[in-house]
Amino acid sequence: MWLEVKHERAFRPAHLRHRHEFHQIGVCLRGGANLAWWNEDAGFRKVLAGHRNIVVNPAEESHSIDWTGSLERIMLELNCGVVKRIAGELGMRDDINLHGTPSGRDDTIWHLAFMLYRDTEANPLASALYAESVANLLAVRLLKQFTDTKSMPSLSVSPLTSKQMAIIDEYIHTCLGEDIDVSRLAGVLNLGPLQFSRRLKARTNMSPHQYVTNKRIHRACELLVATRQSIVDIGLEVGFSGQSHFAARFKQIVGATPREYRNIKNGTQSKDEGWTN
Repeated sequence: MWLEVKHERAFRPAHLRHRHEFHQIGVCLRGGANLAWWNEDAGFRKVLAGHRNIVVNPAEESHSIDWTGSLERIMLELNCGVVKRIAGELGMRDDINLHGTPSGRDDTIWHLAFMLYRDTEANPLASALYAESVANLLAVRLLKQFTDTKSMPSLSVSPLTSKQMAIIDEYIHTCLGEDIDVSRLAGVLNLGPLQFSRRLKARTNMSPHQYVTNKRIHRACELLVATRQSIVDIGLEVGFSGQSHFAARFKQIVGATPREYRNIKNGTQSKDEGWTN
C-alpha cells in the first residue's frame, strides 16, 4: 500500500509515544489543541495546533505527543519506498532524511490530504492508481519542504510521443478491468512514475488517474450501446469496483447516467436489469 488515509477525532487529554515504519502526516481539519511534541531529531516543542496545521513524523524516528483539547484530523501514512523512489528519480540521495515538525502550514499538503480524504469517503474502494498519484505528489512536497535540500532538481517535461501514447493506450485497453497503478504504466515505457506522470500531463493535460478513468468511461459507452450486458457487469468489466462510483464518474464525464446514456443511444426507455441508474 502506497498511502493510507485515516480520519480521527481526539477529544481527550492523551499521551502517545510512537515509532512508525512509515512517514506520518497529520492534518488538522477543525478544532484546536495544545501539543507538547518531542522528536529524537528535533527535540521538544510546545505548540498550539489548529485548523490547517500539519504535523510531520518521519519513519523510524521516535516521537511523542501530549495534548489537551479537541481535534479532528486526517492522518496520512506514506510508504517510505515512495519517498525513496521519487528521490532517486529526481537524482537525489535515496537515503535523504525528512525533518519532523509539530506544527506548520503547507497549503499543498493540506489540499492533497483533504482531497484524498474527501474522495475516499465518497468511494472507499478508490483505486491504487489514484492513491499512488497522490502519494507521488505528497512525496515531492515532503522532499521539497522537509529536507535540507535547497532546490529541487528538474525533470524533463517533454510530452509523450504519439508512439508512446499508442503503447499506453493498448496496455490500458488490455488491462482495463484490473487495478492499474502508475508504476505499471510508467514501466511499460521504461520511465519513472514521476516522469511518466509529468510527461502524460504535458501531452493530455490529465493525470494518470484522470486519463485511465476517461478510458474506462469511453469503453463503458461502447459496451452500453453495442451489448445487452447489465450496467453492473459493464462497470465491473471496465474496472469500477463500486456501482455508485461508476455511476457518479460516468455522469460527471458524460453528463448522463449509464442508463440514460444507453436509452438515448438506443432510442428506448427500457430499464436495465440489475441497475437503477
